[in-house]
Amino acid sequence: MGIPIKHVIGTVALIGVVIAVGFSYTIITSYIDADIMKQQLNQIAEYVALNLIEITSLVNYANYSGTPMMKILKLPSDLGGRTYSISLLKLVSETGQGYYVEAQLVSIDHDY
Repeated sequence: MGIPIKHVIGTVALIGVVIAVGFSYTIITSYIDADIMKQQLNQIAEYVALNLIEITSLVNYANYSGTPMMKILKLPSDLGGRTYSISLLKLVSETGQGYYVEAQLVSIDHDY
């Protein structure tokens, strides 16, 4: 007794749907994970920038005697197991110059 073609087509379609749903789930969770990492990096960069502004304002408006000033920042060692870097970059434009803080991921995990 043979297997009807309807059962073969139905089984292949069901396997295809399961694979498509799994693939879609992976893409959506990767997108959400990347968005969360981006928000966390923005928060870290803002924290560093605010502390730099605070120490700069203290030096500018206080009676600075020339002794070194230091502030310890409490930063996470990694973001979800991924390392990151923080850079202070100088921005020169036609209107003037300034600095901005850049935070970026250094290592990206690849699941092969």
